[in-house]
Amino acid sequence: MYKKGNKIISLNNKFPQKIVRNLPFQVSGAYFPKSWDDNSDDDANGIDTGQRGGCKFTSIGENTLTVNYGDGNTHTENFKLIDNEYVIGYSTSSELNNYEIERHFFTDNFTGLRTIDFEFTNPERLSEIYFNFIRLKGLLPSNIFFFKNLDKYRIGFARTVDRLPEKFPKNLREIYVGFSLLNKALKIPDGLFSSNVEKLYFPRSLDLSDPISSNLFRIGELKDSLKILDFSDCDIDLIPSNSISQLNILDRLTIPGNGISDFSEIINLTSLRILIISVNNISNDEWFDFSNFKNLRFFAPLSLTESLIDQIPISFKPLKNMIDFGLNGFNQVVNTVNKYNLFVDKLYILVFENAYLDPSSAPEDEDYTEQFRDISWGGSGGSAIPVGTVEAPTGFIQGSNNGNPINQGQKIYVLVNNYGHTITTS
Repeated sequence: MYKKGNKIISLNNKFPQKIVRNLPFQVSGAYFPKSWDDNSDDDANGIDTGQRGGCKFTSIGENTLTVNYGDGNTHTENFKLIDNEYVIGYSTSSELNNYEIERHFFTDNFTGLRTIDFEFTNPERLSEIYFNFIRLKGLLPSNIFFFKNLDKYRIGFARTVDRLPEKFPKNLREIYVGFSLLNKALKIPDGLFSSNVEKLYFPRSLDLSDPISSNLFRIGELKDSLKILDFSDCDIDLIPSNSISQLNILDRLTIPGNGISDFSEIINLTSLRILIISVNNISNDEWFDFSNFKNLRFFAPLSLTESLIDQIPISFKPLKNMIDFGLNGFNQVVNTVNKYNLFVDKLYILVFENAYLDPSSAPEDEDYTEQFRDISWGGSGGSAIPVGTVEAPTGFIQGSNNGNPINQGQKIYVLVNNYGHTITTS
């Protein structure tokens, strides 16, 4: 029922459902879309000097998009069926995919802030919104909440967005808003905590320095759904108690670029398979307890002191499932000759003391016969190189004897040829 004038009108004893069909995005410039890193607003010749960007809307069935450009012009086009999905979109390039609409040059000679309205004939079918490397301005659509079947929402590298939506659809599984806000948002939107989001990416988008006012303390409310969390460069100094530790099905945690010194809140995340952190502020320059990280496969500490490297043989013993020591930018992390050679020495000790030369010879009760084998690590292009030629040491027999390696080059040879490591060296 609803009210019309002074009358209450009933529709099968239910309120009529509000249908929202449009999503308003704010932009500027002489045309749409513009690359995020093209700073000019008056480039009417259409030569986009920035990185190629695009936007795409995906529908679970047939749909039609009508775009109101805010200059008196509109464009209507049907979604295209591509690989069992209905899609439509734009590109900043003049070379288009078959589902992309040509760039629109505004006809009112106005290059300032304007609103472009995207309207869908079947809004309930919209499943994905994707903007990447396209410059957006002002406010993201606040009515996104009404698109109930939306599954994925990505706003990446938009550069000059003012703020996040406050509410998101309850059934939205994946949210990515990264490198897009003019100033970091001061809180995680309240509306997220009533959703079933599984993948949450906010790189360089939030200021979580105050764990209370920023809502960081509430992140544990997503414990029944959240599997991936990315708070890279979000000004976290303190992880509040009973927050991240409650995320008991978390598969991937990415929190580099923060000032965290105490990692005790994450040490019981037994489901973690991927962990990416910065440890430049770690307490007492000592590793935290890895005892519960037996499922960890990919570990990327993005800063290492010689003291932390020295602790690898003991501290890393629980990481029996690790297959990628993913030091992103290895040569920036292990960035001196001393660090590089120390890293090789300590990793060799870890492997030599714990890995099996022949996994089939492991005891019957050993659950991790492949421990510390087949690990990928290293990097190219750096100035730090291992001491010694990468060659077999005296006494080396593949598969049965490591020989007597006397320098880091020979230890690398053993790690590759007897333990299956994949190592990229300068």
